[in-house]
Amino acid sequence: MEGDWDFFGEKIWAAARTIAYYHQFPMWDPYRCGGTPLFADPFLPLLSPLAILRVIFQPMVGLRFEVPVYLAIGWAGGYFLGRVVGIGRLGAIACASIYPASSWFFLHFTIGHFNFMPFLYVPWLIALIWLARADRIIALSALGGMLATLIFFESGPTVAVFTAPLLAILVIWLVAARREPWPLLVAIGIALFAAGFSAIKLLPTLALVSSRLVGSPESDSISTLIHALFSRNQDSHIHLPGTFWGYYEYGAYVGVWFAALAAVGLMAWPRRALTWAFAAVALFAMSAGSFAWWAPWAMLHHLPPFSSEHVHPRFLIPFTLCLGVMAGFGADFIGRLMRPLGAIVAAAIILIGIVDARQVSVSNLYFDTHEVPSDLPPAAPFRQVWNESDHGMLTTIVGNLGAVNCCTPLTQPQFPTGSNQADYRGEQYLVGSGQISLIDWSPNRLVYQVSATDRARLVVNQNFDPGWRLREGTGDLAAFNGLLAVNIPRGEQRVVLVYRAPWFVVGAAISAVTLILAIALCWFELRGDGAALRSRPAADSPTDDLNPEDETEPRATAAR
Repeated sequence: MEGDWDFFGEKIWAAARTIAYYHQFPMWDPYRCGGTPLFADPFLPLLSPLAILRVIFQPMVGLRFEVPVYLAIGWAGGYFLGRVVGIGRLGAIACASIYPASSWFFLHFTIGHFNFMPFLYVPWLIALIWLARADRIIALSALGGMLATLIFFESGPTVAVFTAPLLAILVIWLVAARREPWPLLVAIGIALFAAGFSAIKLLPTLALVSSRLVGSPESDSISTLIHALFSRNQDSHIHLPGTFWGYYEYGAYVGVWFAALAAVGLMAWPRRALTWAFAAVALFAMSAGSFAWWAPWAMLHHLPPFSSEHVHPRFLIPFTLCLGVMAGFGADFIGRLMRPLGAIVAAAIILIGIVDARQVSVSNLYFDTHEVPSDLPPAAPFRQVWNESDHGMLTTIVGNLGAVNCCTPLTQPQFPTGSNQADYRGEQYLVGSGQISLIDWSPNRLVYQVSATDRARLVVNQNFDPGWRLREGTGDLAAFNGLLAVNIPRGEQRVVLVYRAPWFVVGAAISAVTLILAIALCWFELRGDGAALRSRPAADSPTDDLNPEDETEPRATAAR
């Protein structure tokens, strides 16, 4: 397996097998590192409507179907954002096309970074904040909170960390431009609702993951970033001189055609495009890394959760979104000049830019699935193995084997013994006199029949975790040399062990209460506003009043 297909693919495969074959909710992953929490893993894209594709189809095939769905979501979000900020239909098409057509999406997918696909939700989130109004605070906050929760469910913290500076810049500018606090209140509301909606996964994840300080001394030259944005050689296998990461972490192709439209937008409508230009400059500076002590990324990296992240070139992803909005202004301006010739010219530039981006970006889209069979059912009884390499987890799990030696960014102990090692005693054994037999095995539930002639210890060849519970039988659950174990009394009994993620029930209750509260608050807000609307005369269609232009300049109508 190349890149992170192995790292992310193993999680997806384990979850799909647990659901499709064992008919269990994927709480525990016995296949990775000798056993590790699965549902609490921040990088498991599980609670998403798209996850059903990986269950219906073979997991790697399901991922293929997700690609066009995400691209469609990103395009529609870009178009909606363009209309919301006051760009005409032609310009909104340019705004919609640049962000998902950029090479960053295809490069990250090719290397196996499936948690980067939810970056395509970001235009929708920005549009909701842009629509902030006094009579829609709760409704927009709840809707935005649901969207932010979906992003967290599908990507973990990745998207939030690398888009937070863009959201902060836009919120501050909106508050200053409108002289109203509603965008800030909606942003705060989105954060609060997102925390409540996501509690079902957020709390187990926080119980599993502790903040880790990651050094980020790397920096990249301007020429490297220019290459990432404009070079037609966007091959994921190249490695630029002087860079620390593979090219898949840098590529964000936009091309000269879209860049030219962005320049036109900034020059033609500077007050409208200035905010996006400022955000683009800030993100570009962050993508350069820690080139000086005062560099934006060097200073931001002192703050949580940024202190737990590195790979600063990822800021080029939201940079391309800012460029897309600016290009939308440019296409809109050209299209309104010398009609219909201007519209034809703008449409031609947009089409050329899309074809150019497609030729450069789509060439990187391939699926590294040639080593993975298509069947989900386990081919043999489960057992742990030790591999010389910490990669190859995906091909190991397909054989219903657990990879003790594994690749993980988390602090993960590896206490179990592989069946191919000299001191292997079995997947379950007794310390003491007696006999033990396996009745049923599944990821979240283990059933044994034990007959002990004296006090003994049942040991399972998986890592101990506080989420394990003794559902049936008599004994004390405890760790034994880091392994899952039960101290049992003398006699014969049936022992049933089940796993449930810590804080899962509490998180589920918080999520349910948040959903009920959000529905009730939105109903009261919309019901009251509806009555107010019926009592007053109809108003004209709303326009973009954030930066009123001179009468000589065309005005764009925002879609509210």
